[in-house]
Amino acid sequence: MLRYNSYTSGILLASLLLAVVSCAQEHIQIDTSRHVIISENITDFSSPETKRQPYGAYENAERLNLMNNISSIPEDIITTGKNFFSVQNAALIGIVAGTTSTLYTQDQKLYRVTQNIYTRFEKFRRCTEYGVAFGDGKWQLAGAAVMGFYGYVSNNNRLVKTSFEITEAIVSTGITIQLLKHSIGRESPGSYSRAGGKFHPFPSIHEYSKNQAHYYSFPSGHTATAVTALTVISENYPEVQWIKPASYCAVACLGASLVSKNMHWYSDLPLAAMIGYSFGRTITNRTIAEENESGLKENSVEISLLPALYHRSAGMSLIMSF
Repeated sequence: MLRYNSYTSGILLASLLLAVVSCAQEHIQIDTSRHVIISENITDFSSPETKRQPYGAYENAERLNLMNNISSIPEDIITTGKNFFSVQNAALIGIVAGTTSTLYTQDQKLYRVTQNIYTRFEKFRRCTEYGVAFGDGKWQLAGAAVMGFYGYVSNNNRLVKTSFEITEAIVSTGITIQLLKHSIGRESPGSYSRAGGKFHPFPSIHEYSKNQAHYYSFPSGHTATAVTALTVISENYPEVQWIKPASYCAVACLGASLVSKNMHWYSDLPLAAMIGYSFGRTITNRTIAEENESGLKENSVEISLLPALYHRSAGMSLIMSF
């Protein structure tokens, strides 16, 4: 069982916060000036792509409420499920299914190769300690809490928003992953009875909790959690170009670490990554749409020109609504 000490915890929290806090310093001052929005520029929120606000434009601090994010979790699961199996995602689903199937046929060989590297190289063993911790949800939730506090004291609404969305995404992803684990019941490399791990679908809750290593392997919760948190960060900070490539490297390290630690097979990773990414995109797209829609309602100007009848006279009335 992986054990954490205070040094490991500090390194983990520092690495999790680096992507956001380092680029948040220059965005502390929020522009609160009003802007007139022309009706022709209104974004169609029914389209998959949502028009983004410029960074630092999250002006509606009263809308930043963690309970709103938590209460949206059932909607997140339903919406993500619908989008996941949409026609637009057919090609991506095919790629994930093909990759998973290919890796499944080679899982035992790849596992032995990774174990050999883990045994021979001490530096690799050290990296796996931090790699596994990187996908542990409790540390990411702790990091999100620190982000939220820092954003609150520095009046950085975007950082607070990112913190709340990370929390929402991790919980939504975690529920989905646990449902799949309890339904599929694949043996992990640390407790397999045949090459590649045997499947025991729908074990009882008592049996699952009694011997989790026999059932929890597919899909990888660590991978899904890491990907969904990194997706939320990258979607909220699109101008920071290095976040995505750094995220890819971190997830690759996490995957190798999970196999090295006998927790997962390589074929457990592709579906988990797609699930995490889907939840991250669903949540950030929804909140960006809400922010844009709120901005239209609060900052738009409507002008109406109507005929008016008075006693013994007639004219026109100009009505302007802010």
